[in-house]
Amino acid sequence: MRRPATAAGGQQAGGRPSGSILVVEDDPFISRLLAMELEAEGYQVRTAADGEEGLRMALERCPDLVLADVMMPRMDGFELVRRLRADPRTEGVSIILLTARGLSADKLEGLTAGADDYIVKPFESEELRVRIRGALRRARYLSERSVRVEGEGQGYLLLRPERRMSRKVLEAFLASLLEYRYSKRQILNAYLNHVYFGQDGGVSVVGVEAASRFYFGKPARFLSLHEAALLAGMIAAPNRFNPFQHPQAAKARRAQALSALQREGHVSGEEATEAQLGPLPTAPWPLRWEAAAHFLDLVKGKEVSTTLDPVVQEAVRAGVGASLARLWAQKPALGEGSGDPLQVAVVVVGADGRILALQGSKQPKPGELNRALSAKRPIGSLVKPFLVARALEEGWNLEATLLDEPLAVPVGTQLWAPQNHDGRFRGAISVKEALVYSVNVPMVRLGLSLGLSQVTNTLRELGLSPPGTPAELLGAVEASPLEVARAFTTFLA
Repeated sequence: MRRPATAAGGQQAGGRPSGSILVVEDDPFISRLLAMELEAEGYQVRTAADGEEGLRMALERCPDLVLADVMMPRMDGFELVRRLRADPRTEGVSIILLTARGLSADKLEGLTAGADDYIVKPFESEELRVRIRGALRRARYLSERSVRVEGEGQGYLLLRPERRMSRKVLEAFLASLLEYRYSKRQILNAYLNHVYFGQDGGVSVVGVEAASRFYFGKPARFLSLHEAALLAGMIAAPNRFNPFQHPQAAKARRAQALSALQREGHVSGEEATEAQLGPLPTAPWPLRWEAAAHFLDLVKGKEVSTTLDPVVQEAVRAGVGASLARLWAQKPALGEGSGDPLQVAVVVVGADGRILALQGSKQPKPGELNRALSAKRPIGSLVKPFLVARALEEGWNLEATLLDEPLAVPVGTQLWAPQNHDGRFRGAISVKEALVYSVNVPMVRLGLSLGLSQVTNTLRELGLSPPGTPAELLGAVEASPLEVARAFTTFLA
């Protein structure tokens, strides 16, 4: 559970809300309108014109809440959220994304990045005010109950932060209880496995093993004395004693740790002096996330036998990297960065229907949005093979004739008129031609001939979630890449 970066806003006398809000919006009209409405509510408001300016202002003076657009120049809203969550100064700030991007995949990406709420434009002013009050209320509650006691890797909200004698008594009781149930070695082991050591981009470096690999490129059991002392000294303030950013502070902190070891008799004076001369790391070692990180999302928390083929998974990882490199070389405007529009989702299915490999981003990392599992979008023309398969089961053949002429389908009190992608109508056309050339109108006629309820049931049998409306005949069915791949395994049987 995150600890808020500041004490969240409350209420002024008379019941009016209070607190500071940073509005990050590149449209000056919308930015000013939001600022006026929020100031009228009693909030202190600052504005930023893009993600980079918003990040700088938030780090300079952390607000109680950040209200940010998504589509902005220089740094988009998703990247802004990730940066705010990655910095200890702002990791607990309340964040609401306010954007015109309303697809479920966009919402998932924003919430996975760390946003507390996601509002789609156009929006009602009253709804925005209520959501802001709710976000600040939750943050205030967490701020009042944010003292954690760690025991065997589990966090429990046990203590309030008041300076009272009763709190001191409870602290002593809990400390005694932990020491009664666990040995000091067990308590230390649990702590070292969960303590924070800094950031690898947007991913936290947690635990001494990850820290050893990140800072020194080796397992913890191979650390030398000066390397272990550096990590021990960093625990109190990982960012302040980061050897890459603050080498002098890191060296001084390491010296303190070595002096403490010498004072307690764990090392000799000669060993401590020699360790103080040891070099500091100068650049991070990228944590080697497993190529199958996104496949493992399927089985997280379970003991199972999987269908993962490591050779195929590694081939997917290498193939994605090579393909993106070629694309970026051909089109530099799509180059990697915070505004990079390219996304990746790959699912490999074997001839027997087993899922052999899965990747849901350009460079998979644990904890990020796995688009292969979670990014649902309309499947569009991918629905057409299922329509034809159902028709063949019902006795149709590929040479049967369909009409490609204007069509109006009643939907409630309105008429739905599907169109072909090129705006042309071809007259009589075979089922095979309609499928091969992805012609919309005859495919709709085919689906209506089969019966909409029959098509809906077929899609549900394939694991999809059709809406039960005529639009599903042209793929208005949201599904993830994994769901689509599983549906297509029916053709492998």
